[in-house]
Amino acid sequence: MPYVQRAPPRAPPYCSHGRPLTLLANTVRLQAIAHSGLGLVAANTFARGTHHVEELSIDGPASVMLRRAPDGRCVIAVSDPTTKRRSVSVTVRGRSLRLLSADEGVRARRVPGGIRLSVRTHHAYGRGFTAALRR
Repeated sequence: MPYVQRAPPRAPPYCSHGRPLTLLANTVRLQAIAHSGLGLVAANTFARGTHHVEELSIDGPASVMLRRAPDGRCVIAVSDPTTKRRSVSVTVRGRSLRLLSADEGVRARRVPGGIRLSVRTHHAYGRGFTAALRR
């Protein structure tokens, strides 16, 4: 069978220049987008290990949404789509971040260069947990 060279895949129309939606990752380990108009980053991770996207470091499988407000606040939502993990950890990079509020089951601690959220997801059955931060 002869070798057929295929053209590289083209970005979908929503990823065009001047559009607010940006495809950050689309692999078997990580899918992520950003919407500049909404200040939103959304990521789904499917494998073990640490996944990096924008200012987020996500440990293991998780669904994470981060929304930044112009006044320096940001709200993060975290869930375990596998429904099998006891906890999910996410680090948000930013030296001056501090916790404003969090759902029950969310713990925050300062780490070098940011804040680490540990979310107790055991028996949450995919439910999302939120925390509000300020820069």
